[in-house]
Order: sequence, then C-alpha cells, then structure tokens
Amino acid sequence: MRLSRLAVAVLILTLSAPLRAFEIVTLASPSPLVEVKIMVKAGSSADEPGKEGQAALTAGTVIEGGYLSHGKLMTKEALAELTRPWGSGATPSVSVSKETTVFSFTIPREAFSRYVAEVIEPMFTAPQFDVKEWLAIAQREKI
Repeated sequence: MRLSRLAVAVLILTLSAPLRAFEIVTLASPSPLVEVKIMVKAGSSADEPGKEGQAALTAGTVIEGGYLSHGKLMTKEALAELTRPWGSGATPSVSVSKETTVFSFTIPREAFSRYVAEVIEPMFTAPQFDVKEWLAIAQREKI
C-alpha cells in the first residue's frame, strides 16, 4: 500500500520530532483563548488518481485514530473527555484543501502548556492510526 503525501508528512513529523523542524508564528493577543493551527503542505491535490480522499482520510485518522500520551492510549473518546472542560474548540479539528491540511485547536490560555504536552505533541509524534477508526472515517466520508 502506498502512503499519501499527508501520511508521509505525518510520518516525517513523527520520526523527526526531536529535530523540531517547523516554524512558529505568534500574534500578540489579550484574548483568554489561544488558537493553534498546524499546517501541513499536503492536501487533496496529492491524492493519487483513483484514490481521491486519501489526504482527508489520513488527516481524519490523525485526529480520530488515537495516539500515545505518556504511555497511555488516547482514543477519540478519551480525547473528548480530556478536552471537555476547555470547551468545544479544544477538540481538535482538521480541514483539507487542495494544497494544505490544517489542524486547528482553541485552548484557554491557562491550559495551553498542558494541552500541548497531552494533546498536540503526542498526536503528531505518536499517532496510532487505528484501523477501526480509519475504516469508520472512510465509510462516513464515502472514500
């Protein structure tokens, strides 16, 4: 099975996590909420002919397919429970366009460090790509 460009990008993020090869852009704001967007330069245009939807499927599986956080499997249900006190924006979301895939998170400022440590970092460094979730997303999105 060939991996989509997004899957390769996620794997590169996972394998090169100690290198921290990314750019951080910050904007000063007095808001009590911090908005985080992680953009991967791979979108639906990278899908192979006849396999349209690969980028969306991979992105959805990063969010819903679970990850390891401090040795514990974080399922999508456990993630929902963890983020519930911080509001609906704290539940990760993803948007796939033609050229990019953007993961979005909105977190109360006081929870930012914990959120990065328990959600963002392990989601991208230890994704599990659960097959059941992958199949459920494929069926739901009709991919």
